[in-house]
Amino acid sequence: LKGHLLRNSFHFLGQYGWFVGLGILPLAQVFAIEFTVPFWTAILASFLLKESLGHLKIISIIIAFIGVLLIVQPPLDHFDSASLIVLTAAICYAFAHTGTKVLSKHNHALTILFYMCLIQLPVATFLMLPYWQMPNMMQWGWILIVSLTALTAHFCMTQAMLTSTVTTVVTLDFIRLPAIGIVAFFFYQEPFGLLAIMGTATIFLAMLLSYKSLEHKK
Repeated sequence: LKGHLLRNSFHFLGQYGWFVGLGILPLAQVFAIEFTVPFWTAILASFLLKESLGHLKIISIIIAFIGVLLIVQPPLDHFDSASLIVLTAAICYAFAHTGTKVLSKHNHALTILFYMCLIQLPVATFLMLPYWQMPNMMQWGWILIVSLTALTAHFCMTQAMLTSTVTTVVTLDFIRLPAIGIVAFFFYQEPFGLLAIMGTATIFLAMLLSYKSLEHKK
C-alpha cells in the first residue's frame, strides 16, 4: 500500500502541474517541457532500478526530443518562470513511471489501476468541490471517452513494463505527439507542415534506434 500511495502522490502532482501549465503557458511550451519525461525517467531508472543506459538508448531519447521541438516549435527566446511548474510535473511523472515499474513486478496491471483510482479520486474530489459545475450530456460523453482511453493507456504501459525497461516504454511515448498532430490535421484542420513531417520522421528514427538498443542488449 505504501508503494501505491507514493506512486500516486507523484502521479497526481504531475497531472495537477500539467493542467496548471495548460492554463498559463502556450500549448507548444507545455508539450515541449512535458516530453522531457523520458530524460528524467532514464536518470531515475538508472539510479533506482539499476537499468543500464546504453549509448543507443541515450541517443534515441535525444533524437526523439529534437523531433518534438520540430513539431511543437516552442518559443526558444522566452522562458516563463511558470515553466518550472510544468518541469516539476515532468519530474513527478518520471517518479510515477519508475514507481509503476516497481509495482508491476508484484502487482497485476488492473491492481495498479484500481489503486490509482481509489487513492486519487478522493483527493481530486475534495480539491474540486469549490469549483464544481455539473457537466452537460455532451461533456459527460467526452469524459467517458477520456476516462476509457486514459485507463487503457495506463493498462498498456503497465503491461509493457513487465517485459521491458521503463526507459524504453516511456521513450515510445514520443510517438504520441505526431499521432496528436495527425488527428488534429484530419479532425480540426490544424496545419501539419514540413517541420511537423520532419519531426515525425525524426521521432520514428529514434524509435528504430531504441529498438536496436533492445536487440543489442539481447
